[in-house]
Amino acid sequence: MPRKTSVLIFDDNVVGTTAVYTSPEFNDLLGQYERGAFQVVGDQATSGATVTVQQEHSADQRNWSNRNGSPEVNGAALSTSATTNTSGYELGTGTGHGYVRLRIQLAGTTPQAHIKIWYTGRDLV
Repeated sequence: MPRKTSVLIFDDNVVGTTAVYTSPEFNDLLGQYERGAFQVVGDQATSGATVTVQQEHSADQRNWSNRNGSPEVNGAALSTSATTNTSGYELGTGTGHGYVRLRIQLAGTTPQAHIKIWYTGRDLV
């Protein structure tokens, strides 16, 4: 299963519990591959902050729904004193729509963190 792409798709400070999303410029790229891996790196986090990353897919880039039943990264604890590194995966077990974005959301009491996400896309054959 050859690697088709590996790219930084998110690099920003996230403040509060309101969801933020990957840039629309990546929607087509994320929808091209049958399998994907997401490396989520967090630093500069406040105490008790966690991060959740969920794929959403769409056929029209206007109406979005969760691609999978559970988030690819679900409530990962972020360290206040070190860089946190965690991964999530899309295993290609179901057919998705042509466009995909990531919803990034922090939880905790007044959470904030610097979050980077790298994406690696692969085809099944």
